[in-house]
Amino acid sequence: MAYASRRYQVPPGALGPAKGILIGATQRRPRGAVLTRQENETWVLSLYGFGKDHHPPTAPERFLSFAEGLLTPETCRALREAEPITGVSSFAYPAALRREFHRLRSAPEGLISIGDAVCSLNPIYGAGMTVAALEARALRTCLAEGPTGLPRRFHREAARAVRLPWLFATLADRSMPQVPGTHPALARLLARSFQATMRAAATDPRVAAAVWDAVSLAGSPAGLARPHVTAAVLRHWSPRTAPGED
Repeated sequence: MAYASRRYQVPPGALGPAKGILIGATQRRPRGAVLTRQENETWVLSLYGFGKDHHPPTAPERFLSFAEGLLTPETCRALREAEPITGVSSFAYPAALRREFHRLRSAPEGLISIGDAVCSLNPIYGAGMTVAALEARALRTCLAEGPTGLPRRFHREAARAVRLPWLFATLADRSMPQVPGTHPALARLLARSFQATMRAAATDPRVAAAVWDAVSLAGSPAGLARPHVTAAVLRHWSPRTAPGED
């Protein structure tokens, strides 16, 4: 996966009252866009794609062309008329990574690993800093109990802290056929599950809140398994819908 971002100075009101626009990737269209309002009517546009054939261009003159077909024509027109205030910054992300330090039979005293060294997630989910904060909270708790056996205790707590974010992010990644090692049947099942969840979230505020909590880690991804959320998703499940159609 790779993404590229650029900031724009947009005329007041050109993009309406929205604080942000999120267009997720699908199996048929493995590209996405995130447009976010910042201060003083500046906006940042991030474009991403799964698989080398779908990586966004880094050339400024081609950057917005990638967004056509993702954002509405009105939004694209507003961005073309806006003033770019930065160049295009890009980043390629080869794979999600989790290191299970808690499984080490012996760990050196006085040395711990934290943040991306423990768990690195696909940046498009915006969970990296939150996961690092969860690990920092676990470290604070372990330090309060004293230094004895700190690495082993902390790595065990850090593993618990990242378990659900890791599961959520990697299941989302595995719904994309461009991700190596994903069985096609699993990818189809996950894609249909995500489609049904997004359809339910569009009409049910409780489902929308559960999705937001899961994506932002403001709450637990386990909230998506609550009975009313599951029931709403099942009502919107369509086995006839081809993956990526929505």
